[in-house]
Amino acid sequence: RGASRRWCWGMGAHTPIPFVQSAGFRTLQILAEIDANRAVIVRAGGIDVVVAGMVAHRSLTRLQEQGCVVLVNLAESDANQAAIARAGGIEAVVAGMLAHTSASGIQEQGCVVLLKLTVDDENRKAVARAGGVEAAVAAIGHHTSISGVQERGCQALLKLAGNDENK
Repeated sequence: RGASRRWCWGMGAHTPIPFVQSAGFRTLQILAEIDANRAVIVRAGGIDVVVAGMVAHRSLTRLQEQGCVVLVNLAESDANQAAIARAGGIEAVVAGMLAHTSASGIQEQGCVVLLKLTVDDENRKAVARAGGVEAAVAAIGHHTSISGVQERGCQALLKLAGNDENK
């Protein structure tokens, strides 16, 4: 617990340094694969740190993809999905997807984040307001030969269509 808090503090204190963010994202990605670690990471401020890193380094393809993967892993927990939305995670993911339309890894992982965050009606509305529909459609259109992008993008759009306002 203390290590997660210190790790997140270090990332937050060094947000402008891409190497620190990349190493931190990779560590959080691995830790967040384990269910018991997810709540600890969130309590330590992990979601805010990831979103801040993605916003600060929007131009860096690798950091955008890594940030999406961390959010995918954290979103495995239902309790974290609303927290990711509240922290600006939806907007950060959509902005990263739109900034890197040719990067299939960001597009696929971004669609997975959007898919995982569309489990409830409020998040579906938030994803649509943030441009998630457009980002998923753009991902599908730019990566016609990448099956992962096609599958995840279509799944996200299907979930988003579950809200009448998004149709």
